Amino acid sequence: MGKIPHEIANLRNLEALVLGMNNLVGVLPATIFNMSTLKVVILINNSLFGSLPSRIDLSLPTIEHLNLALNRFSGTIPSSITNASKLTALELGGNTFLGFIPNTIELRDIGLTGNPLDGILPSSIGNLSKSLETLLIANCSISGNIPPSISNLSNLLALVLEGNKLTGPIPTTFGQLKKLQGLFLTFNKLVGSFPDELCHLARMDKLVLLGNKLSGSMPSCLSNLTSLRSVYLGSNRFTSVIPSTFWSLKDILFFDFSSNFLVGTLSFDIGNLKVLLGISLSENNLSGDMPATIGGLKNLQIMDLAYNGLEGQIPESFGDLTSLEVLNLSNNKISGSIPKSMEKLFYLRELNLSFNELEGEISSGGIFANFTAESFMGNELLCGLPNLQVQPCKVSKPRTEHKSRKKILLIVIVLPLSIALTIAITLPLKSKLIECGKRSTVLSNDSVLSSQATLRRFSYLELLQATDNFAENNVISIGGFGSVYRARLEDGMKIAIKVFHQQCARTLKSFEAECEVLKNIRHRNLIKVISSYSNNDFKALVLEYMSNGSLGDWLHSSNYMLNIFQRLNIMIDVASALEYLHFDHSTPIIHCDLEKVMYCWTKIWLLI
Repeated sequence: MGKIPHEIANLRNLEALVLGMNNLVGVLPATIFNMSTLKVVILINNSLFGSLPSRIDLSLPTIEHLNLALNRFSGTIPSSITNASKLTALELGGNTFLGFIPNTIELRDIGLTGNPLDGILPSSIGNLSKSLETLLIANCSISGNIPPSISNLSNLLALVLEGNKLTGPIPTTFGQLKKLQGLFLTFNKLVGSFPDELCHLARMDKLVLLGNKLSGSMPSCLSNLTSLRSVYLGSNRFTSVIPSTFWSLKDILFFDFSSNFLVGTLSFDIGNLKVLLGISLSENNLSGDMPATIGGLKNLQIMDLAYNGLEGQIPESFGDLTSLEVLNLSNNKISGSIPKSMEKLFYLRELNLSFNELEGEISSGGIFANFTAESFMGNELLCGLPNLQVQPCKVSKPRTEHKSRKKILLIVIVLPLSIALTIAITLPLKSKLIECGKRSTVLSNDSVLSSQATLRRFSYLELLQATDNFAENNVISIGGFGSVYRARLEDGMKIAIKVFHQQCARTLKSFEAECEVLKNIRHRNLIKVISSYSNNDFKALVLEYMSNGSLGDWLHSSNYMLNIFQRLNIMIDVASALEYLHFDHSTPIIHCDLEKVMYCWTKIWLLI
């Protein structure tokens, strides 16, 4: 770091001065340009400034390689450089030079990227060195058409004109650049169709035409470019289907046809591209199913099919894309479930399945544990863990079929008995309710709900661990506003956690209403609230765990048998709680609140 000392010119026999990437600053000593023995000068990526001498051919008569890229040099490129007969590589990119390269005889590499050259490409560019192999003139604010004479540079291997303001069509004369391996015309304003003459360039390895205004059909002749490894035609105006011949390019590594107007379906022949690493077909009008043959692309790392009209299901074979790192299928019409086989895509770091018509459970195993709600939003029929902001999955319960004889017996015997029992207990029950109501008002402080101010605090992580990541086998019940999970804290205490559905528009109101009610109720037959938890994405109540189970299960399930006296006790206790809520509670609770919450909160006092 620091400045280059003037004394370096005392090295009379020095042939190579290589000081690149050394944090050098200051003016480049003029004495360096008097070192007639120098053949190589590489000062790339420093903070040097100054200008080139007007007679660089005399100052450095033996110079072969001059690299001043990524510094702060300025001024014009001296015309005398034409006389530097041994110069083969001139790298001046990343400075603020003006002007253009004069005709030279032996130059093989010219790099001017990032200099404010302005102006147009002169037709005389075709008179540059016949030995020229690399021409880099990117981001130089050049405008106008690409001169057809550029095809005179018959030994050109790489032509980089990206990031300028070039207009007009791609010259058909480019087809004469038989040795061309890389053509980079990205982010210009080129128009017209894809010239078939480009398909004559048998050595083409990279074809990059992103971000122009090219139109017409996708070129079917691309299959002639058997050396092609990367093709980028995205952000243009191509219409038509993807030519069937394209899928014969078995050595292709990357292709980007995004942001066009392509139609049709994805061919099953996409499975032929065995070495493919990246696909981008987003923002087109593709339709139909995704072919299962995509699963055979074992090396695929990036697949972006977003913003199309793709339908059908995600193929199970996607689980075989073991190298996949990025998958974007958002904003399509994809239906069905998310394959569990995708759990083993261990390298997947970006997943976007949002805004489709997916349904079923989002797996919590494998790589799915790494993704957030953003990966799945806009799929109303998906279900899964609360942190994914989808509805909880319903716990399927086995159905038991009753024989017709049993049904008849229930109707003939139980119904009349129930009616008789109701009449028989009407008057005694009234006095019992009054007695229970009075008894409920004199309970000790140990058996009532504490005020919310003294509720125990829980973190989201504690709730997550207590429910084993809200596992399905811990679901006690599912209601209109949320799901109830059984849980066990680290100290062994059993609790129940009611998690509210985030997608329900009334969730917030319901949550606040239940907290307000529960913090004040004081009755032995109403469940205690231990705590509550709330943030923007997750709301839950932590409740006392009722080991005897759900009142609904006891009353309506064939797995439990209650005798008449047990049912009578349940009726009395429920009636006592109802009487308290209606008349003894400081704020009367109306039935629309009660019907939503009472089902899970009423204690079951069973005489078993």
